[in-house]
Amino acid sequence: MTEMFIKPQLLPFRVSSYSAAAPIPDRRVGHLNEWSALDAFAREESIDLDMGDESVESLDVRLASLPPARAPELLKDIAVYLGETVISRAPQCSWLLDGNGYPTLDIPNGDRWDVIKFCHWREEGAPSRLLDGVLEIAKRGGGGA
Repeated sequence: MTEMFIKPQLLPFRVSSYSAAAPIPDRRVGHLNEWSALDAFAREESIDLDMGDESVESLDVRLASLPPARAPELLKDIAVYLGETVISRAPQCSWLLDGNGYPTLDIPNGDRWDVIKFCHWREEGAPSRLLDGVLEIAKRGGGGA
């Protein structure tokens, strides 16, 4: 499988309190469309996606009651959103695209937190505090999984 490293700022993301990067007006790159699922969900649930920790905590809480039929597309969006937050807090991590074009969080301990794994984990009933779980993996650094 061919992998292509990409710069995090090229992925669609909203600027949070953890990112010093300037906003990107057109939040699209290659295979990724605008985060229509996440934007719509946030509007419905009155979540401001530019509020850093508060945004993540709000998403965490709402995910617990998300109907399964709505999960896949929304979870892909949220995986990228949380991934950007992880990178901002654990800068040793980076994004890459796998051979299928899915964004994958590359973690220095050899683990890769991809969108598929994230979605499957959540659909299997993973508890709330998703960001904490992903950050825990990311912060292990060179220590092995």
